[in-house]
Amino acid sequence: MGSWTAMLHQQVGRLVASAILAVAVTACAGARQPPPERPDAAGTPTPASANSSVGGERQRTTPAGATFTVPTGWVVRSQDENYWLDKPGAVLTIGLYESRADTADSAVLEAMRELWPGFTRDVDIAATALPREGWALGRDYRFHASPSENRVVAALVLSQRPTGPFTVVALNADRAALGRRSADVERIYGSVRPPGYRSESFAGRLARKLDAVRVSELADFVERARVRARIPGAALSLVQDGRVIFEGGFGERELGKESAVGPDTRFLIGSTSKALTTTLLAKLVDEGRFGWQTPAATVYRAFRLASPELTQRVQMRHLTCHCTGLPTQNAEWWFEFDRASPRSIVEFLSDIRPTTPFGETYQYSNNLAAAAGYLAGHALYPERELGDAYDLAMQTRVLSPLAMDRTTFDFELVLSGDHASPHEPDVHGRLSVATMAVNYSAVPMRPAAGAWSTARDLARYLQFELASGLLPNGQRHVSTAALAPRYEAYVKVRPNVAAGLGVNRSTRSGVSVIHTGGVMPGFTSYLMWLPEHCVGAALLSNATAGIRLESGLRRKLLELLFDGQPEAETIVAAEIDGFHEWVQSSLSDWSAEPNPSVIAALAPHYQSRALGDLRVRAFGAHTYFDFGGWRAPVASRRNPDGSTTLAVIAPGIPGFEFNVAEREGKRALVVIDHQHEYVFVEAPERTEN
Repeated sequence: MGSWTAMLHQQVGRLVASAILAVAVTACAGARQPPPERPDAAGTPTPASANSSVGGERQRTTPAGATFTVPTGWVVRSQDENYWLDKPGAVLTIGLYESRADTADSAVLEAMRELWPGFTRDVDIAATALPREGWALGRDYRFHASPSENRVVAALVLSQRPTGPFTVVALNADRAALGRRSADVERIYGSVRPPGYRSESFAGRLARKLDAVRVSELADFVERARVRARIPGAALSLVQDGRVIFEGGFGERELGKESAVGPDTRFLIGSTSKALTTTLLAKLVDEGRFGWQTPAATVYRAFRLASPELTQRVQMRHLTCHCTGLPTQNAEWWFEFDRASPRSIVEFLSDIRPTTPFGETYQYSNNLAAAAGYLAGHALYPERELGDAYDLAMQTRVLSPLAMDRTTFDFELVLSGDHASPHEPDVHGRLSVATMAVNYSAVPMRPAAGAWSTARDLARYLQFELASGLLPNGQRHVSTAALAPRYEAYVKVRPNVAAGLGVNRSTRSGVSVIHTGGVMPGFTSYLMWLPEHCVGAALLSNATAGIRLESGLRRKLLELLFDGQPEAETIVAAEIDGFHEWVQSSLSDWSAEPNPSVIAALAPHYQSRALGDLRVRAFGAHTYFDFGGWRAPVASRRNPDGSTTLAVIAPGIPGFEFNVAEREGKRALVVIDHQHEYVFVEAPERTEN
């Protein structure tokens, strides 16, 4: 997760990454259940089609020779050289259109009118997009949609030349349907290839040694990208053939201070913690505490999901595969973390209802991954509190044996020593030191997101993974049989990428790459390793823009290892420029000084049965929303339908949006995410006795 500006970017900028990473919430008391996926409704195209087909995953070719993939279960329709891909039972359509307009801006407007006759929406945001395989140009577009519509309308324009012709991939979807089916959408978007394109393959090649020249070139690449992305500090480590060949830092730990980043500087690594947690699970499988296929409910008797059938079906491996059909559901975590505990995190799972069938598609779940760690700790130390049991299990079974001496879940210990501070753009787009307040949400969710680590410690972890469970002294710590299920493909994420257990596996370019990453407000982490070639890298940063270095780093490492075509510089430039353009465009919609009449009309106190209390407070000249565990100033936006949306805007605070509304005659603030709606209703102020 990231800052409010990063979350705005995630919503559509890179369409599926947005749907996977953006905040999703749960189906507990006070939240409206998403409707079942339904047939096309008003606003979704239903053109007469010359042909229509549905079936297993298959390739199609446009009249101009571009190719794309139709996922299993999707219907593809065509008419007049245009294509529409629909998910049956869902308000979710992707259109493909080929244009000979002079510019990308002209092409996207032409495409939207052709794909959806009568289309009149204005462009909300336009930004540089990553030029996908075979394309030289990419542009992302988002179109105006009021919150009441619960709709996402967006497009990606691709071309082999700046002047066209252009291939337009457009999205018109119900927000909840997109949230459920985002992995399918990413696979469609990621599969679009220009005519005659063949992906570069490194299959069968031997990896080159990363000698001093190549290591220096990679380090220089990271430093250039860091500066371009305006990231204050980063740390990098490289491992090859069992040896650490680079450990170093770039920039500063905190903006404006003379505090250099080094290999022992701690960063919050977010979801990279999941890889450590599944390593713990593998160790306990070796010890016979449970098996990967052991039902979770037999490991912890209080484990409950929404139905007895689902509870019985979920095994220990399923807790980290993102394949159960349970949605992300982070809102309760963000709003209520100061009152959460490991036990409440596990108990909360019984309130979550799946929104897709088991095993059918990828839906990211922090809650299940946290439960995996707590159940593992309980299996080892059943008499201890769940959090204490997990902490001790991690220390004794993973961190100490791997000599990861500076990796910890202890925030107070970290903040008293050599650590990086988080950074995010403020409401004006200026990079600022971010508040740490919401990062404390990782404490109750720590098996999924709460570890602090360093470049040096992550190098040791990479050595362990590349040695298939051996310690540096050659001692076997975890068997290959126990580790192997973590790398299996449980569900597809995007083209050539599948989710394993706490990690993903990519087979792009004919090379198997295991990778994982994490984002928390003001921090990013990324790990990748090539098991067949004994090479790995770790990258840490103290700004959310760090996520835009990952694709470039992966490509650059492959180029150096296999003498690949030089694409990394173009990739990282497009990623970084697009990120900053998207943030700036998003900010232009918001006023940091909300209309006084809107603020005056707010109730002083609101309550949500699911998300707790919201109090409207004045601090100096600014209005704040106060949730108890954190508070932030408010900005406002006028929507196309005349309604008003308020958002919390402090650097380091997730960018929740609150739509001003009324419910049953009371003032209300409504939070809408990809799959649910939460309502804060006016509540009376308590009087002190």
